[in-house]
Amino acid sequence: MVGRWLREHGATADHPATVGIGISLDEIHRANRRRSESHEVIEYPLLDLALRRDDCERIIAEAGLPVPPKSSCFFCPFRTVGAWRHQRRHEPELFALSVRLEETINGRRAALGRDSVYLTRYGMPLPQAIPDASPSDGSVDEDDGACDSGWCMT
Repeated sequence: MVGRWLREHGATADHPATVGIGISLDEIHRANRRRSESHEVIEYPLLDLALRRDDCERIIAEAGLPVPPKSSCFFCPFRTVGAWRHQRRHEPELFALSVRLEETINGRRAALGRDSVYLTRYGMPLPQAIPDASPSDGSVDEDDGACDSGWCMT
């Protein structure tokens, strides 16, 4: 999708686009010098500058800008229970999309004769695993709703 957008906006082998990947030094294990397409040049500016996540946060704060939250896909199966609870409470439209995605995946798996898979570690559908009235006492996996694993390589 990014590659198509780059080509549609003028990136070519003769005039490649620079694609900056924002992986910091403390997550260097996520970086890979993947083969770039002829229309792109891959760079890791945070690694080149030897910046860690806290360095980035400090630079952003010192510039007077709001420090953004860590990113993660809204449907990531590596999300914590706290992140799912936060999504259900504060981002119900994304929670509904996550439920629909899980249902679609399992519908297709059933058609292939395969077992169901789930987006939480509980081995049950998302609406059952994360009930609507989940109390939030802060004792179980509460966090800012972000992913820390990096397993999906985003």
